[in-house]
Amino acid sequence: MIGFSVEFIESFVKSSPKEYGCANIFFKLNNEIGVKATLKDYIRDENYEMQSLASDHNLGPLVYGKIDFEYQDLTWYGYFTEVVETITKDDLAKLNTSERADLVVKLDLLRVELKEVIDFDFSDNHCGNIGYKKGKMVCIDFDSEDTLFFENLCIHDIMLGDK
Repeated sequence: MIGFSVEFIESFVKSSPKEYGCANIFFKLNNEIGVKATLKDYIRDENYEMQSLASDHNLGPLVYGKIDFEYQDLTWYGYFTEVVETITKDDLAKLNTSERADLVVKLDLLRVELKEVIDFDFSDNHCGNIGYKKGKMVCIDFDSEDTLFFENLCIHDIMLGDK
């Protein structure tokens, strides 16, 4: 692992800002490393493996190992991931029509590349699920649509009172 203990992570997540996706929460530990976690170990394992493959092809952030920890009386299954630059709603609001169109084209090219290179269906390809690594657009969400649909797992609903 990369030097963060379970005790440190459990202490850190209690008081730190977090971002909620549909099936994951994300804690930024510093400007280089974060923890992405979910409530199902097999979802974490699938995401970790797919992100690791994507990273090998410069299509996703690096991964650094897995960790399980307790947060709000639940066991979370996480992994350490490289922090990349993301697009905020404010960033999107500043784009003109041409820049937005260019972004849509780049998103679709990333979707095609992920499918062709690592056989990943990036069906949830929107700006909240991409980042930039050294100026290149990369995928930051490796959940499979089938997993989310069949599990009906939504962290927003589970953690609603936590914001």
